[in-house]
Amino acid sequence: ELQRTRLRESLSRTGELLTATHDVAQLLTLIASAAVEAADAEGAVLLGEDGAVVEVGTLADDAKTFELPIATSESRFGILILYVAPAPS
Repeated sequence: ELQRTRLRESLSRTGELLTATHDVAQLLTLIASAAVEAADAEGAVLLGEDGAVVEVGTLADDAKTFELPIATSESRFGILILYVAPAPS
């Protein structure tokens, strides 16, 4: 839970950066990549509010997924879906 809280806080700060730039597509890719690394996930899909779709890493069908909003208090930018590999049996 602590890791999820840190990830949400980081994504919130990053979302604020989106309002200060004109290259949203590049920032969405950076957000997805940073989230994969921070969460030790296998991959991620970021669905932008404007219809943009960013995929990074491995998106395995058997992975556990976590959906997180990318937003600030004033704006919503999309949803991040993290793909985490299942624990070994």
